[in-house]
Amino acid sequence: MNKFRKLKRVLSMTGIIICSLLLIHINLPWMKGFFLPNYPLILNNANGNSAAVKEMMKIKDFSSKYGNGFVNSPEEVIGVPLRMEDITFEEIQKSGWIDTGKYSPDNELDFVPPVPTFSVYDIVYQLKPKIMRKYLALDKRKYENYSIVILTPIHNSENDLVQYAQLISELDYPKHKLSIVFGEDGSEDQTLKVGKDILKEFRKQGFQRAEIFHFNISGQISGDWNSIHDQVLQHIRRRHLAKARNLLLKVGLKDEDYVLWIDADVGVLPSDLIQQLIYANKDVVAPCCLYRKGQYTNVYDKNTWRETKYSLQAQKDLSKTQLVLEGYGPTIRLYLPHLRGEGRVVPLDGVGGCSLLVKSKCHKKGLKFPEEIFQNHIETEGLAKLAKSLGFGVYGMPFVEVYHK
Repeated sequence: MNKFRKLKRVLSMTGIIICSLLLIHINLPWMKGFFLPNYPLILNNANGNSAAVKEMMKIKDFSSKYGNGFVNSPEEVIGVPLRMEDITFEEIQKSGWIDTGKYSPDNELDFVPPVPTFSVYDIVYQLKPKIMRKYLALDKRKYENYSIVILTPIHNSENDLVQYAQLISELDYPKHKLSIVFGEDGSEDQTLKVGKDILKEFRKQGFQRAEIFHFNISGQISGDWNSIHDQVLQHIRRRHLAKARNLLLKVGLKDEDYVLWIDADVGVLPSDLIQQLIYANKDVVAPCCLYRKGQYTNVYDKNTWRETKYSLQAQKDLSKTQLVLEGYGPTIRLYLPHLRGEGRVVPLDGVGGCSLLVKSKCHKKGLKFPEEIFQNHIETEGLAKLAKSLGFGVYGMPFVEVYHK
Protein backbone atom coordinates (compact mmCIF):
# COMPACT_ATOMS: atom_id res chain seq x y z
CA MET A 1 0.00 0.00 0.00
CA ASN A 2 2.82 2.43 0.87
CA LYS A 3 4.55 1.66 -2.43
CA PHE A 4 1.30 2.39 -4.26
CA ARG A 5 0.90 5.75 -2.49
CA LYS A 6 4.51 6.63 -3.23
CA LEU A 7 4.04 5.75 -6.91
CA LYS A 8 0.84 7.81 -7.00
CA ARG A 9 2.66 10.85 -5.57
CA VAL A 10 5.47 10.49 -8.12
CA LEU A 11 3.00 10.27 -11.01
CA SER A 12 1.07 13.27 -9.68
CA MET A 13 4.24 15.35 -9.39
CA THR A 14 5.29 14.27 -12.88
CA GLY A 15 1.90 15.32 -14.25
CA ILE A 16 2.12 18.70 -12.54
CA ILE A 17 5.59 19.30 -13.95
CA ILE A 18 4.51 18.35 -17.49
CA CYS A 19 1.43 20.59 -17.31
CA SER A 20 3.54 23.47 -15.97
CA LEU A 21 6.03 23.10 -18.81
CA LEU A 22 3.20 23.11 -21.35
CA LEU A 23 1.72 26.27 -19.84
CA ILE A 24 5.10 27.99 -19.86
CA HIS A 25 5.62 26.99 -23.49
CA ILE A 26 2.22 28.35 -24.51
CA ASN A 27 2.45 31.58 -22.53
CA LEU A 28 6.18 32.25 -22.67
CA PRO A 29 5.93 35.51 -24.71
CA TRP A 30 3.24 36.81 -22.35
CA MET A 31 5.33 35.82 -19.30
CA LYS A 32 8.44 37.44 -20.75
CA GLY A 33 6.54 40.69 -21.13
CA PHE A 34 5.90 40.79 -17.40
CA PHE A 35 9.11 39.33 -15.97
CA LEU A 36 11.83 40.61 -18.27
CA PRO A 37 12.21 44.41 -18.04
CA ASN A 38 13.18 45.16 -21.64
CA TYR A 39 11.12 42.52 -23.46
CA PRO A 40 8.44 44.11 -25.70
CA LEU A 41 4.93 43.09 -24.69
CA ILE A 42 2.95 40.78 -26.96
CA LEU A 43 -0.39 42.40 -27.71
CA ASN A 44 -2.35 39.93 -29.85
CA ASN A 45 -2.70 38.54 -33.34
CA ALA A 46 -2.82 40.81 -36.37
CA ASN A 47 -5.35 40.32 -39.11
CA GLY A 48 -4.75 42.11 -42.37
CA ASN A 49 -8.06 41.12 -43.95
CA SER A 50 -10.11 44.04 -42.58
CA ALA A 51 -12.54 45.93 -44.78
CA ALA A 52 -10.49 49.12 -44.52
CA VAL A 53 -7.32 47.38 -45.72
CA LYS A 54 -9.17 45.81 -48.66
CA GLU A 55 -10.67 49.19 -49.55
CA MET A 56 -7.29 50.89 -49.47
CA MET A 57 -5.71 48.21 -51.59
CA LYS A 58 -8.31 48.88 -54.30
CA ILE A 59 -6.57 52.18 -55.00
CA LYS A 60 -5.08 51.90 -58.47
CA ASP A 61 -1.43 50.81 -58.39
CA PHE A 62 -1.32 51.29 -54.61
CA SER A 63 1.20 48.53 -54.00
CA SER A 64 3.50 49.50 -56.84
CA LYS A 65 3.45 53.19 -55.92
CA TYR A 66 3.49 53.07 -52.16
CA GLY A 67 4.32 49.51 -51.17
CA ASN A 68 2.23 47.24 -49.00
CA GLY A 69 3.05 48.43 -45.50
CA PHE A 70 0.15 46.57 -43.92
CA VAL A 71 0.52 43.48 -41.80
CA ASN A 72 -1.27 40.79 -43.80
CA SER A 73 -0.31 37.69 -41.84
CA PRO A 74 -1.55 36.30 -38.53
CA GLU A 75 1.77 36.97 -36.81
CA GLU A 76 1.95 38.26 -33.27
CA VAL A 77 1.81 42.04 -32.86
CA ILE A 78 4.36 43.51 -30.48
CA GLY A 79 3.92 46.90 -28.79
CA VAL A 80 7.13 48.96 -28.87
CA PRO A 81 7.49 52.28 -27.01
CA LEU A 82 10.38 54.27 -28.47
CA ARG A 83 12.87 54.72 -25.65
CA MET A 84 15.63 57.14 -24.67
CA GLU A 85 18.04 54.45 -23.46
CA ASP A 86 20.83 55.47 -25.83
CA ILE A 87 20.55 59.22 -25.25
CA THR A 88 23.02 60.60 -22.73
CA PHE A 89 22.37 63.33 -20.20
CA GLU A 90 24.80 65.52 -22.15
CA GLU A 91 22.64 65.11 -25.27
CA ILE A 92 19.58 66.11 -23.28
CA GLN A 93 21.43 69.22 -22.09
CA LYS A 94 22.37 70.02 -25.70
CA SER A 95 18.85 69.38 -27.03
CA GLY A 96 18.01 73.08 -27.10
CA TRP A 97 15.31 72.74 -24.47
CA ILE A 98 14.34 75.78 -22.39
CA ASP A 99 16.57 76.50 -19.40
CA THR A 100 14.19 75.28 -16.69
CA GLY A 101 16.37 76.87 -14.03
CA LYS A 102 15.75 80.29 -15.56
CA TYR A 103 12.17 79.94 -16.82
CA SER A 104 9.31 78.40 -14.86
CA PRO A 105 6.50 76.55 -16.69
CA ASP A 106 3.85 78.38 -14.68
CA ASN A 107 4.93 81.78 -16.06
CA GLU A 108 4.21 83.13 -19.54
CA LEU A 109 7.21 83.57 -21.81
CA ASP A 110 7.77 86.78 -23.74
CA PHE A 111 9.53 84.92 -26.57
CA VAL A 112 8.88 81.89 -28.76
CA PRO A 113 11.08 79.01 -27.57
CA PRO A 114 13.49 77.46 -30.09
CA VAL A 115 12.73 74.00 -31.44
CA PRO A 116 14.65 71.38 -29.44
CA THR A 117 16.26 68.26 -30.89
CA PHE A 118 13.47 66.23 -29.29
CA SER A 119 10.78 66.86 -26.69
CA VAL A 120 12.56 66.41 -23.38
CA TYR A 121 9.34 66.80 -21.37
CA ASP A 122 5.64 67.03 -22.15
CA ILE A 123 5.36 70.44 -20.47
CA VAL A 124 4.14 73.27 -22.71
CA TYR A 125 5.24 76.79 -21.82
CA GLN A 126 2.53 79.39 -22.23
CA LEU A 127 3.34 82.55 -24.19
CA LYS A 128 2.44 86.17 -23.61
CA PRO A 129 -0.94 87.13 -25.17
CA LYS A 130 0.72 89.54 -27.63
CA ILE A 131 2.75 86.66 -29.10
CA MET A 132 -0.27 84.40 -29.37
CA ARG A 133 -2.28 87.17 -31.08
CA LYS A 134 0.49 87.60 -33.64
CA TYR A 135 0.40 83.92 -34.66
CA LEU A 136 -3.39 83.65 -34.52
CA ALA A 137 -4.28 86.86 -36.39
CA LEU A 138 -6.97 86.02 -38.93
CA ASP A 139 -9.66 87.58 -41.09
CA LYS A 140 -12.22 84.87 -40.35
CA ARG A 141 -14.56 85.91 -43.15
CA LYS A 142 -12.06 84.68 -45.75
CA TYR A 143 -12.31 81.14 -44.41
CA GLU A 144 -16.05 80.69 -44.00
CA ASN A 145 -17.01 79.61 -47.51
CA TYR A 146 -16.55 75.88 -47.01
CA SER A 147 -18.96 73.18 -45.94
CA ILE A 148 -17.82 71.14 -42.96
CA VAL A 149 -19.02 67.87 -41.47
CA ILE A 150 -18.02 67.30 -37.85
CA LEU A 151 -17.62 63.59 -37.15
CA THR A 152 -17.55 62.48 -33.51
CA PRO A 153 -17.32 58.86 -32.31
CA ILE A 154 -19.15 58.42 -28.99
CA HIS A 155 -18.96 55.57 -26.48
CA ASN A 156 -20.15 55.86 -22.88
CA SER A 157 -20.11 59.62 -23.45
CA GLU A 158 -23.30 60.50 -21.57
CA ASN A 159 -21.43 62.77 -19.13
CA ASP A 160 -19.41 64.50 -21.87
CA LEU A 161 -22.05 65.37 -24.44
CA VAL A 162 -23.68 68.37 -22.76
CA GLN A 163 -20.40 70.29 -22.55
CA TYR A 164 -19.46 69.05 -26.02
CA ALA A 165 -22.74 70.40 -27.41
CA GLN A 166 -22.08 73.78 -25.83
CA LEU A 167 -18.59 73.96 -27.33
CA ILE A 168 -19.86 73.06 -30.81
CA SER A 169 -22.66 75.62 -30.54
CA GLU A 170 -20.12 78.30 -29.63
CA LEU A 171 -17.99 77.72 -32.73
CA ASP A 172 -18.05 81.00 -34.64
CA TYR A 173 -18.72 79.47 -38.03
CA PRO A 174 -21.90 79.77 -40.15
CA LYS A 175 -24.21 77.07 -38.80
CA HIS A 176 -25.84 76.41 -42.18
CA LYS A 177 -22.43 75.30 -43.50
CA LEU A 178 -21.93 72.85 -40.62
CA SER A 179 -23.17 69.28 -40.29
CA ILE A 180 -22.59 67.04 -37.31
CA VAL A 181 -22.73 63.26 -37.21
CA PHE A 182 -22.31 60.98 -34.20
CA GLY A 183 -21.19 57.37 -34.45
CA GLU A 184 -22.36 55.63 -31.25
CA ASP A 185 -20.61 52.37 -30.49
CA GLY A 186 -21.94 49.89 -27.93
CA SER A 187 -22.43 52.29 -25.02
CA GLU A 188 -23.55 50.94 -21.67
CA ASP A 189 -25.09 54.21 -20.46
CA GLN A 190 -27.56 56.73 -21.94
CA THR A 191 -25.16 57.99 -24.63
CA LEU A 192 -27.48 57.10 -27.51
CA LYS A 193 -30.49 58.86 -25.97
CA VAL A 194 -28.53 61.95 -24.92
CA GLY A 195 -26.93 62.09 -28.38
CA LYS A 196 -30.34 62.07 -30.08
CA ASP A 197 -31.61 64.85 -27.79
CA ILE A 198 -28.56 67.01 -28.49
CA LEU A 199 -28.93 66.58 -32.23
CA LYS A 200 -32.51 67.87 -32.00
CA GLU A 201 -31.11 71.07 -30.51
CA PHE A 202 -28.49 71.30 -33.24
CA ARG A 203 -31.22 71.11 -35.87
CA LYS A 204 -33.05 73.97 -34.16
CA GLN A 205 -29.83 76.02 -34.29
CA GLY A 206 -29.71 75.67 -38.08
CA PHE A 207 -27.05 73.02 -38.65
CA GLN A 208 -27.19 71.64 -42.20
CA ARG A 209 -27.39 68.03 -40.97
CA ALA A 210 -27.47 66.47 -37.51
CA GLU A 211 -27.47 62.68 -37.48
CA ILE A 212 -26.55 59.76 -35.26
CA PHE A 213 -25.69 56.17 -36.21
CA HIS A 214 -25.44 53.16 -33.94
CA PHE A 215 -22.60 50.71 -34.63
CA ASN A 216 -22.85 47.34 -32.99
CA ILE A 217 -19.24 46.24 -33.33
CA SER A 218 -17.29 44.16 -30.85
CA GLY A 219 -13.85 44.76 -29.39
CA GLN A 220 -14.42 47.99 -27.46
CA ILE A 221 -12.11 48.39 -24.45
CA SER A 222 -13.95 49.81 -21.43
CA GLY A 223 -12.92 50.80 -17.93
CA ASP A 224 -11.11 53.66 -16.22
CA TRP A 225 -8.41 55.73 -17.92
CA ASN A 226 -5.56 53.47 -16.81
CA SER A 227 -7.35 50.33 -17.99
CA ILE A 228 -8.21 51.80 -21.37
CA HIS A 229 -4.63 52.92 -21.96
CA ASP A 230 -2.96 49.74 -20.73
CA GLN A 231 -0.02 49.18 -23.06
CA VAL A 232 -0.95 45.55 -23.61
CA LEU A 233 -4.39 46.49 -24.95
CA GLN A 234 -3.43 49.19 -27.44
CA HIS A 235 -3.50 47.12 -30.61
CA ILE A 236 -6.99 45.83 -29.76
CA ARG A 237 -8.21 49.25 -28.60
CA ARG A 238 -6.91 51.28 -31.50
CA ARG A 239 -7.92 48.75 -34.11
CA HIS A 240 -11.46 49.08 -32.76
CA LEU A 241 -11.24 52.90 -32.80
CA ALA A 242 -10.06 52.82 -36.41
CA LYS A 243 -12.95 50.58 -37.39
CA ALA A 244 -15.46 52.87 -35.64
CA ARG A 245 -13.96 55.94 -37.33
CA ASN A 246 -14.06 54.31 -40.76
CA LEU A 247 -17.70 53.31 -40.32
CA LEU A 248 -18.57 56.83 -39.23
CA LEU A 249 -16.68 58.26 -42.19
CA LYS A 250 -18.54 55.97 -44.59
CA VAL A 251 -22.01 57.04 -43.41
CA GLY A 252 -21.22 60.59 -42.31
CA LEU A 253 -19.38 62.20 -45.21
CA LYS A 254 -21.59 63.43 -48.05
CA ASP A 255 -20.50 66.29 -50.31
CA GLU A 256 -18.80 68.51 -47.73
CA ASP A 257 -15.45 70.19 -48.41
CA TYR A 258 -13.84 69.19 -45.10
CA VAL A 259 -14.16 66.59 -42.36
CA LEU A 260 -13.50 67.86 -38.85
CA TRP A 261 -12.87 65.08 -36.34
CA ILE A 262 -13.58 66.11 -32.75
CA ASP A 263 -13.56 63.85 -29.71
CA ALA A 264 -16.58 63.94 -27.41
CA ASP A 265 -14.49 64.57 -24.29
CA VAL A 266 -12.84 67.84 -25.31
CA GLY A 267 -12.84 70.54 -22.65
CA VAL A 268 -12.09 73.78 -24.54
CA LEU A 269 -12.35 74.68 -28.23
CA PRO A 270 -11.33 78.10 -29.59
CA SER A 271 -14.35 79.72 -31.22
CA ASP A 272 -12.41 80.22 -34.48
CA LEU A 273 -11.01 76.67 -34.56
CA ILE A 274 -12.44 75.86 -37.99
CA GLN A 275 -11.22 79.06 -39.63
CA GLN A 276 -7.75 78.60 -38.13
CA LEU A 277 -7.43 75.06 -39.46
CA ILE A 278 -8.79 76.02 -42.90
CA TYR A 279 -6.26 78.88 -43.01
CA ALA A 280 -3.45 76.29 -43.11
CA ASN A 281 -4.82 75.01 -46.46
CA LYS A 282 -3.34 71.55 -45.91
CA ASP A 283 -4.69 68.08 -46.63
CA VAL A 284 -4.46 66.99 -42.99
CA VAL A 285 -3.97 69.52 -40.19
CA ALA A 286 -4.09 69.22 -36.40
CA PRO A 287 -4.06 71.81 -33.59
CA CYS A 288 -2.34 71.28 -30.25
CA CYS A 289 -4.37 69.15 -27.85
CA LEU A 290 -3.35 70.04 -24.30
CA TYR A 291 -4.51 69.61 -20.72
CA ARG A 292 -3.92 71.46 -17.49
CA LYS A 293 -2.14 69.73 -14.62
CA GLY A 294 -2.21 72.01 -11.62
CA GLN A 295 -0.55 75.25 -12.67
CA TYR A 296 1.17 73.57 -15.61
CA THR A 297 0.07 72.94 -19.19
CA ASN A 298 0.98 69.58 -20.71
CA VAL A 299 0.70 67.77 -24.03
CA TYR A 300 -2.40 65.57 -24.03
CA ASP A 301 -2.49 64.18 -27.55
CA LYS A 302 0.96 62.60 -27.78
CA ASN A 303 0.03 61.03 -31.11
CA THR A 304 0.69 64.39 -32.78
CA TRP A 305 4.41 64.48 -33.44
CA ARG A 306 7.30 64.76 -35.84
CA GLU A 307 9.97 62.12 -36.24
CA THR A 308 13.56 62.90 -35.19
CA LYS A 309 16.88 61.27 -36.02
CA TYR A 310 16.54 59.36 -32.74
CA SER A 311 13.03 58.04 -33.41
CA LEU A 312 13.86 57.10 -36.99
CA GLN A 313 16.93 55.23 -35.84
CA ALA A 314 14.90 53.40 -33.19
CA GLN A 315 12.43 52.25 -35.86
CA LYS A 316 15.03 51.26 -38.42
CA ASP A 317 15.11 47.57 -37.61
CA LEU A 318 11.48 47.06 -36.52
CA SER A 319 9.56 44.22 -38.10
CA LYS A 320 6.18 44.82 -39.74
CA THR A 321 4.44 43.27 -36.73
CA GLN A 322 5.83 45.77 -34.23
CA LEU A 323 3.39 48.54 -33.27
CA VAL A 324 5.05 51.77 -32.14
CA LEU A 325 3.37 53.18 -29.03
CA GLU A 326 3.84 56.87 -28.22
CA GLY A 327 3.17 58.34 -24.78
CA TYR A 328 4.36 55.37 -22.73
CA GLY A 329 7.39 57.07 -21.23
CA PRO A 330 9.77 59.87 -22.30
CA THR A 331 9.68 60.51 -26.03
CA ILE A 332 12.45 60.84 -28.59
CA ARG A 333 10.12 62.61 -30.99
CA LEU A 334 8.98 66.24 -31.21
CA TYR A 335 5.51 67.05 -29.93
CA LEU A 336 3.56 69.67 -31.88
CA PRO A 337 3.60 72.45 -29.20
CA HIS A 338 7.40 72.32 -29.15
CA LEU A 339 7.56 73.24 -32.85
CA ARG A 340 6.40 76.84 -32.35
CA GLY A 341 9.84 78.15 -33.21
CA GLU A 342 9.20 77.15 -36.85
CA GLY A 343 6.10 79.29 -37.25
CA ARG A 344 2.36 79.05 -37.63
CA VAL A 345 2.04 75.90 -39.77
CA VAL A 346 4.57 73.08 -39.43
CA PRO A 347 5.02 69.64 -41.05
CA LEU A 348 4.21 66.53 -38.99
CA ASP A 349 4.55 62.77 -39.26
CA GLY A 350 1.85 61.65 -36.81
CA VAL A 351 -1.53 63.04 -35.73
CA GLY A 352 -4.05 62.37 -33.00
CA GLY A 353 -7.83 62.51 -33.20
CA CYS A 354 -8.76 64.95 -30.45
CA SER A 355 -9.26 67.54 -33.18
CA LEU A 356 -8.28 66.95 -36.78
CA LEU A 357 -9.24 68.60 -40.08
CA VAL A 358 -9.03 66.56 -43.31
CA LYS A 359 -9.92 67.67 -46.81
CA SER A 360 -12.78 65.42 -47.88
CA LYS A 361 -11.12 64.77 -51.23
CA CYS A 362 -8.36 62.93 -49.35
CA HIS A 363 -10.84 60.61 -47.64
CA LYS A 364 -12.60 60.05 -50.96
CA LYS A 365 -9.29 59.11 -52.58
CA GLY A 366 -8.70 56.33 -50.07
CA LEU A 367 -7.38 57.99 -46.91
CA LYS A 368 -8.79 55.94 -44.04
CA PHE A 369 -7.75 54.99 -40.53
CA PRO A 370 -5.68 51.80 -40.79
CA GLU A 371 -7.34 49.04 -38.78
CA GLU A 372 -4.13 47.05 -38.92
CA ILE A 373 -0.52 48.09 -38.67
CA PHE A 374 0.68 50.33 -41.47
CA GLN A 375 4.36 51.27 -41.34
CA ASN A 376 4.41 50.27 -37.64
CA HIS A 377 1.46 52.54 -36.76
CA ILE A 378 -2.31 52.27 -36.54
CA GLU A 379 -5.48 54.42 -36.37
CA THR A 380 -4.76 58.20 -36.35
CA GLU A 381 -0.98 57.85 -36.47
CA GLY A 382 -1.46 55.24 -39.17
CA LEU A 383 -3.67 57.72 -41.05
CA ALA A 384 -0.80 60.24 -41.05
CA LYS A 385 1.63 57.63 -42.35
CA LEU A 386 -0.85 56.53 -45.01
CA ALA A 387 -1.58 60.15 -45.99
CA LYS A 388 2.09 60.80 -46.67
CA SER A 389 2.34 57.55 -48.63
CA LEU A 390 -0.54 58.73 -50.80
CA GLY A 391 1.17 62.06 -51.42
CA PHE A 392 -0.98 64.15 -49.05
CA GLY A 393 0.49 66.76 -46.72
CA VAL A 394 0.31 66.35 -42.94
CA TYR A 395 0.70 69.50 -40.83
CA GLY A 396 0.08 71.00 -37.43
CA MET A 397 -0.70 74.43 -35.99
CA PRO A 398 1.30 74.78 -32.77
CA PHE A 399 -0.34 78.05 -31.71
CA VAL A 400 -3.93 76.78 -31.98
CA GLU A 401 -4.83 75.21 -28.66
CA VAL A 402 -7.59 72.71 -27.90
CA TYR A 403 -7.89 71.50 -24.32
CA HIS A 404 -8.91 68.02 -23.27
CA LYS A 405 -10.76 67.42 -20.04
